This record gives sequence, C-alpha cells and structure tokens, in this order.
Amino acid sequence: AIQLSSFEAAKAVYLAVVSRGAAAEQTQLGLVPSTALGAAAGGLSKILTLPLDLCKKRMQMNMVQDKYVPQILARIVREEGFLALWKGGVPAVIKTVPATAITFGVYEVVKAAQMRRFEARQTAASAAEEAEAAR
Repeated sequence: AIQLSSFEAAKAVYLAVVSRGAAAEQTQLGLVPSTALGAAAGGLSKILTLPLDLCKKRMQMNMVQDKYVPQILARIVREEGFLALWKGGVPAVIKTVPATAITFGVYEVVKAAQMRRFEARQTAASAAEEAEAAR
C-alpha cells in the first residue's frame, strides 16, 4: 500500500510539473520516469516498514520474549539504540529498489498500451454505431 501510494503521489507531482498547465491525465508517463518513480517508491516503502519487518523476523526466529510489536520495538530501542530498528536496511533497500522499479515501469507501459487499445475499440464501436444509424 505504501509503494503504490507513494508511486501515485510522485507520479501526480511529476505529471503536474511536466505538463505545466495541460491536463495531467493526458500526459503519459514513459518507461524511464515510471521506473525511476517506482524505484523511489520501493526504497521509501522499505525504509518505512523496515522496523516492522525486523520485529516480524525476530518473532519468527523466537529471538524475543515479548509478545507484541510495540514492546519489541521499545526493547530494541532501549537495548540496541534507535538506529537498530533499521538493521539490514542497506541490503534490503538494494534488493527492493530494482524489483519495484521494474514492476512499476512495466505496469505503466502495459497500462498505457491497454488504454490505447481500449480507446481504439471504443472509437471503432462508436464509428460503427454512427454508420449503422446513418443507414
């Protein structure tokens, strides 16, 4: 949810800047911008969720005695320091960024192709209806 939300927000800002007054919906997001925005969205979401992921992993490995996430987070901060919540962050971000970049890059390209295909079908259908009505 964080990935998609941050991607869509960044996309809206990007399209507003690029379009400069034109309708942002009419401006297509190309492969390179969508890939870059996807990479940024993936990195941001991983950084924001890393403390929860750390709790989950420690719970799965029975490394904590506490039962609840807030208790585990508090213990980590108390015993290891605040920055310990982001242990393993660099490898996690390095792993996530390319995957989300590719995902959103492909998503936007396929979405644009499907929209063009749909619009072509709609145009053909309305032309056929007009031709039929003219008879």
